[in-house]
Amino acid sequence: DGEEDDGEESDGEESDDDDDGDDGAAEIASLREHLATTPGDYDSHLRLIALLKAAAELDGVRAARESLAATFPLPEDVWLAWVDDEERLADSADELRAVQRLCLRGCEDYLSVPLWLRATQLAARAVGVELDAAGGGDDDAPAAAEAAAAAVREAFEQALTAGGLHVAEGGALWDGLEAFERRQLRGAPPAPAPARARAAERVRSVCRRRLAVPLLDTEEAWRRYAAWEEAEAAADGGGGDGAAAQQQQQQRDAEQKRDGALRELQKRRPLEVKLAAAVRAGARTDPWARDDGGASPLWDQYVALEETADPWRARCVHERLLAPPRAADGGGGTEPLLCAQPANWLRYLRFLRDGLKAPPLVAAASARAVRNCAGSAALWLARGTRMRRRPWTRPSRQRGRTMARSSLCSWAARCCCCTTCCQRVRWR
Repeated sequence: DGEEDDGEESDGEESDDDDDGDDGAAEIASLREHLATTPGDYDSHLRLIALLKAAAELDGVRAARESLAATFPLPEDVWLAWVDDEERLADSADELRAVQRLCLRGCEDYLSVPLWLRATQLAARAVGVELDAAGGGDDDAPAAAEAAAAAVREAFEQALTAGGLHVAEGGALWDGLEAFERRQLRGAPPAPAPARARAAERVRSVCRRRLAVPLLDTEEAWRRYAAWEEAEAAADGGGGDGAAAQQQQQQRDAEQKRDGALRELQKRRPLEVKLAAAVRAGARTDPWARDDGGASPLWDQYVALEETADPWRARCVHERLLAPPRAADGGGGTEPLLCAQPANWLRYLRFLRDGLKAPPLVAAASARAVRNCAGSAALWLARGTRMRRRPWTRPSRQRGRTMARSSLCSWAARCCCCTTCCQRVRWR
């Protein structure tokens, strides 16, 4: 009787699994049909991806994610989940490079230090170098070959160009490159080999570059660098009076860089603390809501500060402003995101055009702007103006669509000196 009962329970469980599978398949089919007619339903895209993952439909998940990425600019969390899944399936160097390219696609939507750090790790794995979360890898691991090391350095430099000036998070990228160079130094031949001297100079160069940038962890970076210099001097046995004098001069130069960075940091630390608190509290992000505080007026202060100090740091602040907050930090609220406000993109485009004077960056930012605010006539006009000035080698359907929308916006603006005409335009 017991065996018969067990068999009946097993049959019941299999029947329940079959019913769940049928329900999942029906919902997948329903969502696909819905998205075919309503591709702008973001939540339905995410639900479809979750169901396809549960059903272990790899090709379906990839297709659904590609459709989502083609329709919306995606936040950091969605890209990281995509990269995680693809990295688990990647074995060969070519597959890892493909995942790295996917990671770089995510970096084009918004500024994301975790995505850039992941891209450096993937670049290293593709050339046979394993890096941990800090970029250093195992202490006992051998130094990478010169060609592989060059590929890793190139990936880090690309990441630092994008996020190395991020006051709150940029230190993670500098930490990664510093840890990698220290690993290379550990694997170099013992002194006085020229290779070891070059490796030590690379570590020194990275540390000094980093100390010149105002970052929240500058003090910790200085303590680490000073301890390393002392250890290097002890390992060299002093190196004579000339070497000692040179070391002292280098130390003074590094201290001057650190002091300058700390002075700049004191101007920015209060804003960083307030911004972190505002985001965690889920404060309003509406730029017109000035009376009830929130993150928007803080970002205005930050932008004004950096635009009078350093144009590249100002660009980094603009990018941070436009990046959606992480879900873990209070993102996903009901208030409109700053990246969905056309005024913020227009201000950024004006800065790139007039302040930084970088036409390629203006072209890339205008394309991102219309993806985030597709209903803004002003942004389409700015995009069309940028494309008219850009040289083209052959006709492009994308250029044609952009120019058509830009011309329609221009016509609407001339016909009516108010925004109601533009609001009646239905984008096809």
